[in-house]
Amino acid sequence: MAQDIDTEDKRQEIQDETAQMKSRWDDEQSAKDEHDPSKDTERLRNQALESMKKRRESHRH
Repeated sequence: MAQDIDTEDKRQEIQDETAQMKSRWDDEQSAKDEHDPSKDTERLRNQALESMKKRRESHRH
């Protein structure tokens, strides 16, 4: 009976470690997404287009 409890404790320990590793990996992935250069490029392009539109509109008046 005691051996069953040890096995269950070990299984729980492994599950906890796995969950910790997964959440750490998820954090790293989301951090990578935030620093994704292709996403930065798209955001910068959108900002440039917006500022060009505003500049054109201000020249019109």
